Amino acid sequence: MNAEKSASSVVLMDPFPAMGHVQAFLNLADWMKEQGFEIVFLTNPDFSSVVTSRGYRVILVNPFLLAPEKSEIQQAGWVSVLVERISGKRKPRLIEEMKARRLEYAVALRSVSPSLVFLDDHFALKAFLYERISLPTLLVSTMTLPHRVSGTPPFQSVQMPATSAFSALRIRISWNRVLFSRWCSRFWKELLLGETNHVNVIRSKYRLSKLTLDTDRCFGIGVKELPIIAAYPKSFDFAAASHKENKYYFGRLPDIPSEQSIQDQRLIKVIDLVKSSGKRLVFCSLGTVTINDLGICERFFNNVISLAGRIAHAFFVLSIGGFLDIHRLGKTPANVSVFSSVPQRILLSHVDLMIHHGGINSIKECIAAEVPMLAFPLSLKWDQPGCAARLVYLGLGQMGNIRKDSLGLMEQKIRYMLDHAVRYQAAIRSFKAGMTPVNEQEHQRLRILLEEMKLIYPNYTKRDFYEVV
Repeated sequence: MNAEKSASSVVLMDPFPAMGHVQAFLNLADWMKEQGFEIVFLTNPDFSSVVTSRGYRVILVNPFLLAPEKSEIQQAGWVSVLVERISGKRKPRLIEEMKARRLEYAVALRSVSPSLVFLDDHFALKAFLYERISLPTLLVSTMTLPHRVSGTPPFQSVQMPATSAFSALRIRISWNRVLFSRWCSRFWKELLLGETNHVNVIRSKYRLSKLTLDTDRCFGIGVKELPIIAAYPKSFDFAAASHKENKYYFGRLPDIPSEQSIQDQRLIKVIDLVKSSGKRLVFCSLGTVTINDLGICERFFNNVISLAGRIAHAFFVLSIGGFLDIHRLGKTPANVSVFSSVPQRILLSHVDLMIHHGGINSIKECIAAEVPMLAFPLSLKWDQPGCAARLVYLGLGQMGNIRKDSLGLMEQKIRYMLDHAVRYQAAIRSFKAGMTPVNEQEHQRLRILLEEMKLIYPNYTKRDFYEVV
């Protein structure tokens, strides 16, 4: 790529407002910057400091064209939503909200004159807006790909595919179950919201669009015509997975800043104590999005605290997140320290085992730091079960059941992972070595895609976004 020629090409990053999504986009932004593009993030104030600390410009916008339906129903109640729809007031209100948001985006886009937007797959419906202004759009999946693929279970399943007919039958049953559940959810939403369903409202405003929706997947709604980038290594998928040509993988792992100093003095003392005592360091975190499962998280962390006293040769660092009240946890033994949050990437360079929720970002960071993993999937709606299954399938770790495993079974699994840590570290190193040439092939495919979209030699001319949005 000719970096000098492409320096004026502005690429918008439009991630879903959640830390895992933003971090995945930042990793992709670093690579795009190396290709010679200028990067600008569209985000809300909650994540502006994270983005600017990495040296990228931020434009503050409301990331949603319309407020999420689930949040609206939870706050107002379904009765109020139904009454508003029947009264005929709901659709005009939504149209006015979307009009105001479109104007907000017009101001943002006009200020940077972008050549391309990387759009979070969670926001796929926003592609209609970008299509209206002829802005080339690439979708980015920060989860494992949700599309229905022969031989691969939906990512809500912990099933690992095999070559037998029985495995194929189980996969088919899993897909039918998930698709039926999604159909039921759409049916009840349509019954409640009708023409004021967000999909219907957005499509009514972009009637001339050539984009078609993709619902044959285990999560969310996609757009069939748009290329999609999976923000994880292709090697992490099941071997049987065979995606279409418009699927790409961005497999570069995040950097592990081992030399960066840790500011938290209490955490520094813990690391020094572990080093001086020769103990193994076990890090336990269930991610940043725990608000919907606080009861499960509280019970799980208390179980870890209880069994830590039985594993004297290890020290446990717990990161419980910002939603769980630390006072609801039991008395900690001497080999346990509890934090609301820790600098995970820095800490991982000191860790012997990470116990996590199966989130793809934690998995990528552990692979980068060569840390064995024990996954206890927390969300049954997202890709955490499928990610945990891939860990076992690829020999990178083990998994448990956060809702069913007894204290004794949890202890057995932790001891097993600590006893076999060297073997798992070797497996992770081998996996990293094997994925390198695959990453290079996939990244070259991405470069070719960018060239085909005429981004290498920018020919962008400013448009009046106020007119076309």
